Amino acid sequence: FPNPVQETLKFELPDAITTQQYSYRILNSSGSEILFSNSLMQNSIAVSDLKPGYYILLLKVGSKLYQGRFIK
Repeated sequence: FPNPVQETLKFELPDAITTQQYSYRILNSSGSEILFSNSLMQNSIAVSDLKPGYYILLLKVGSKLYQGRFIK
């Protein structure tokens, strides 16, 4: 099982993507949007305000959508 995220969610994308601006959405286990940003340019997201639980991270880069899960 993965270690829960405490304050900052860090992730990696392919090298070609790291220099581009992208957006993200964080959904809770029920599918409700909890956090979002349309102008992320770094590979980390502050999640210290989230309650403990399971979450889904959706990253959109151009027309591509990447999905991951994490525990807080």
